[in-house]
Amino acid sequence: MKKGFLKEVIYRLDYLYLPTNVFENLYNHLFSIFNSKLQNIRADYAEPNSLNNDNQVRDRCYSMSSLDEREVLKISRNCIIFDFKLKQDNSEQYNSWVDKVIEYVNKNKNAFIIKRIGIRKNNCFYIENEYLDQLNDIFNKDFSYHSSEDMNIYSMDNRQIFEKENAFLGFYSKIGTGILSEESLGVKNKKANLVQFDFDYYSTNKNCIEECLSNPSNFLLQVQSIILKCFLNIVNKNALKYIDNKKDMYEKYHAILID
Repeated sequence: MKKGFLKEVIYRLDYLYLPTNVFENLYNHLFSIFNSKLQNIRADYAEPNSLNNDNQVRDRCYSMSSLDEREVLKISRNCIIFDFKLKQDNSEQYNSWVDKVIEYVNKNKNAFIIKRIGIRKNNCFYIENEYLDQLNDIFNKDFSYHSSEDMNIYSMDNRQIFEKENAFLGFYSKIGTGILSEESLGVKNKKANLVQFDFDYYSTNKNCIEECLSNPSNFLLQVQSIILKCFLNIVNKNALKYIDNKKDMYEKYHAILID
């Protein structure tokens, strides 16, 4: 979690479609807990499938976010999503907020039938187009980037799913192309590639879900350990000493970390 590429974490809890009164009670309870921290409140209507909506209708959903939008809570009739962009002063807060959500679900077990639980860590950075081969120095072979002498890569999409003890770990990597400016590093209108690689741990297994609900803090630690181990297998050891510092990362690899 302390590494520069593991700063965005998404916690998601999926459940069977909630009746209106249960859904509104859930929102009111979470609002009473988080409104002092998450001051941007929006009520919207989710498009079918946008929040895994089995009923295929446009349902009300709520979004609560901090003023800098580094912490976002989304609530719908069939899922709760925490989206945190971690920094030094809010990592412990993330764990405590998840605990509070799970505490409410446990107190109202008759209202919630949990279908899926998952934690995802999203990671992305830019790299200047002419230095794209530096990806082979940042990552080990698992990233699977191959250059071509007479053609420039425009996009890449790689997906791998691993199974572990009634749960799954997905590893997704993508490359896209665009124009980048970064004033702090003197970069202006340069062709660059957006590099994304995500780890998505999830389970629909009843025992795994029960374990999470009974001890959410321990579950978070276990999953974070699994993701960190995979991360360390994918990122080159020599690159680890640079990835916590934006300036060092750019000078070494011409890669620009996203704050």
